[in-house]
Amino acid sequence: MLFLGTTTPLGSAGTWDSSVNSYPGYVAQTNYQMTLQGTLFSDHDGTLYIDQGGQVITQTQYALTVDWDYTITIAYTGGTGITINEPVNSPYIRLRYLNGSSAQTAFRLLCSLNDTGSGEPG
Repeated sequence: MLFLGTTTPLGSAGTWDSSVNSYPGYVAQTNYQMTLQGTLFSDHDGTLYIDQGGQVITQTQYALTVDWDYTITIAYTGGTGITINEPVNSPYIRLRYLNGSSAQTAFRLLCSLNDTGSGEPG
């Protein structure tokens, strides 16, 4: 199971990116037949982006640049709390969160990649 997330509040219009600010600190490589599951809570509005891609453009020892083929956009209303349950269809995934115009005092984005099948394509 791979964990992606943070509990560090963001400033006004602040951003968080799992490929930079979460373990493993780079684009996460997945197996097929996985599901991204977790929760999101913030005291202010924002937007969660779940990016999936299948083609690496460049690769170094610590970084991958990926062509992001597919993005799920989830508008978040502050103070509501939501669950996340999205199928993973590509070999690479990244989470991004863009905070609204007010600095947060509470922010919890906690997700894991969970097996939902054999790990084999198709």
